[in-house]
Amino acid sequence: MSGLHRWTWCFILAFCILVQGRVDTISNLGSPAQYVRIGTPFGAETGAIFNVSLNVRVLDGPFPENWFYLVLFTDAQVSPTSYYDSAENCILPSIMRYEFSDSISITRDIPQTDRYHLYLLNCQEKEVDINATVVWVNPGSQISLEEQPLFYCYLVLFVLFVCVALNCVLHVIRFRRGLLAIHMLLLVYIFLSSTYLGLNVAYYAEYSKYGQTTSWIAHKGEIIGVLSEGVFLGSLLLIAMGWNIVRTRLSARNKQLLWAAVLLFTGFNLAYSLCIYPENLCAVYMLFFHVIKFLITFAIVVAINAECEQLRSEFSPNHTGRNIIAKKLVMFHRLRWTFFILLIVPILMIFFDYAVLAWQEAWISIMVNQALYLIVFCEVAIVLRPRKHGQNVYFLDSRPQLPIAPIPVRDPEPANEILLAEIAPEESEESGAESDPDLIADLELGERDSDNIPHSYD
Repeated sequence: MSGLHRWTWCFILAFCILVQGRVDTISNLGSPAQYVRIGTPFGAETGAIFNVSLNVRVLDGPFPENWFYLVLFTDAQVSPTSYYDSAENCILPSIMRYEFSDSISITRDIPQTDRYHLYLLNCQEKEVDINATVVWVNPGSQISLEEQPLFYCYLVLFVLFVCVALNCVLHVIRFRRGLLAIHMLLLVYIFLSSTYLGLNVAYYAEYSKYGQTTSWIAHKGEIIGVLSEGVFLGSLLLIAMGWNIVRTRLSARNKQLLWAAVLLFTGFNLAYSLCIYPENLCAVYMLFFHVIKFLITFAIVVAINAECEQLRSEFSPNHTGRNIIAKKLVMFHRLRWTFFILLIVPILMIFFDYAVLAWQEAWISIMVNQALYLIVFCEVAIVLRPRKHGQNVYFLDSRPQLPIAPIPVRDPEPANEILLAEIAPEESEESGAESDPDLIADLELGERDSDNIPHSYD
């Protein structure tokens, strides 16, 4: 295993180890923070129930007066907490507030439909050890309100991805002689995405019924989703750089840029997907993830524009391969608009998330991004689908071609015999030497090749 591949796996494993997953027990050792989020936000309907058991142990030693607040904020009330870093946090308005000294256990009904955030307010800013267990139950479901449509959305997408994957497999089996490395990468993506969507369907079905799920389903599903997205964007970047289309291998600089982009995207995507605590660190992961994703999709558009300009500069009416160059130009122009849509739509969805969509509609952004990937994949798969061996006009096939049957040699016409007799040197006859057979063969070959020269028409 090369050094680059070793660093790749070390990078991914490091993020898997450092990022905490979604757990029922929240632990925050030695935190002097003034407010600590307990669990993740939950969309609750009217009549929902939440239960919390919280233990706080002061690490600085005994104090005569230990007091903390367990506070429940609505979605509108929690926003100001990020703007204060003083005792004002302890007097911010909230829908529920409970004071306690070391432990508290309560069960309450939710008075109105909203997304709720549970916080511990450590107003004295002491070093504390926090352990908490939080249970939310909606009427008829234990899934957060904004995530309830995801089960049906993931189910529909899973069926669509599986149908596309089966169609790809059948096409690959039929035209396996024209299969190239880029086709294999796209196949890996469609299978990883189908697996990811299937695990999400299983996760939400089990969680809605039992209120909990097997941890490996959630964690493995997120990891597979991250890997599939990284493979897909890496494949699109290879296509935009003309791999297997205008060049058979990448330069060392392009390889370094490709690996750096894929590793950074995969690492921060994994961190963002699995992060639950601390809240500020998760926000940093989210920011870097969106920035790197934008830069990669922007690089894809720039790279395919560069390849279009390169092919346009090589095109000439007198070029023997002008038809192939023209077809590749049309193909790159078609994919350029597809990649441009891939660049613009996520940016628009971020804007809609923060300015238009309510918290109950957060599932729309997730589904739009998944559907966008499926549409882009189908477009790329249709344009670059494998064909019969020797008919892949878009690709440079570096494999050995099948031997071509020899062209039968016809008897020379009388005109050719006269021409050869005139060209034959008389000196060879005088010296008794026979005429050169290699010369005659070259002349005959030139005559045959002249019939195959392409002609241009006005």
